[in-house]
Amino acid sequence: MELDAALAGVALKAKLDAAIKANLAKQDLQAEVSGRLDDSALKASIGLTNFAPLRASFDVAIERLNLDRYLPAGGKEAKADERVDLAALKGKTVNGKLAIGALSVKRVKLENVKAEIRLAGGELEVSPHSANFYGGTLAGTLSADADGNKISVKEAVQNVALGALLRDVAQKDVLEGRGNVALDVQTAGGTVSALKKALAGSARVEMKDGAIKGVNLADSARNVKAALGAKQAKPDPSQKTDFTEMSASFKIAKGVAHNDDLKAQSPFLRLGGAGNLDIGNNGVDYLAKATLAATTKGQGGRDAGNVAGVTIPVKLTGALDNPDWQVDYSALVGALGGAAGTVTEIGKKGVGGVKDAAGGVTDAVRGLFKR
Repeated sequence: MELDAALAGVALKAKLDAAIKANLAKQDLQAEVSGRLDDSALKASIGLTNFAPLRASFDVAIERLNLDRYLPAGGKEAKADERVDLAALKGKTVNGKLAIGALSVKRVKLENVKAEIRLAGGELEVSPHSANFYGGTLAGTLSADADGNKISVKEAVQNVALGALLRDVAQKDVLEGRGNVALDVQTAGGTVSALKKALAGSARVEMKDGAIKGVNLADSARNVKAALGAKQAKPDPSQKTDFTEMSASFKIAKGVAHNDDLKAQSPFLRLGGAGNLDIGNNGVDYLAKATLAATTKGQGGRDAGNVAGVTIPVKLTGALDNPDWQVDYSALVGALGGAAGTVTEIGKKGVGGVKDAAGGVTDAVRGLFKR
């Protein structure tokens, strides 16, 4: 059997062989299907033991599936007041297994996807599910309940190349390194906005031996004397600031994720912080503190002063997806007084000179959070 059809305006081709046994009087149907869906091999067993209300089982294996092909081009994010209704889950009983060799959705790529799916009493469970994911693994559970319009997600991501993942998801090349992510969240509501504002649970991120791309904080500090009074350079994609470890955990309640244990460490920098990420209202109120952790050398290897222990506060406020940054430059005067040679030299430049000389530090701290 060959089939040419259109799904949401996208051409769909299928060449399938099916062996079907059916008893319509008893509402019973058993089917074995094999063939190709577009350019992918497909094999499926499907059983219906009741048509209305639906009672079904399935076991489907697909060689590869690119869901982006079937989604509208240039799709926009859901609007805050867009309705989310899980009522379609009611009145059906379905059990099955799904295996996909290679899956792509919203540019995210997964391999060896396996999932067990159960639907009964208006509650859908995709549990367990697992996949190979950017050089690491993903495993967890997902559930949706029509009673109360509730959704819960529990995922464990291990040893994943987070930089490559960010490039595909956010189209930004800002990070190197592998890491682990743990997510355990629940929410309920009738709109996208309500779901965000009701979000609760926890999350944790851990990375080892990574780097922030675009700026080299160590070089910026070593050359701080030359930078005094100079214009701030734009982030250079060929530069990077290495870190040996980075971690942060979040407690989430009523759509607000609170963190008080941010930790990033390198031979030159220690970074901490605390504050809130308001997911429900797209807001941020966070105070990061970058502490210089080493004596620097100026140009030509001359001692540029010991700035170890100097802490630079950076305040993040405004929109979560585009925060405003405020650096406490007064805290830099002591650090730059030693690093630039004399406090008098910085004093001659005024606050503007301090800001210019601190450009590398500021950009690096921004990079750890934003770029």
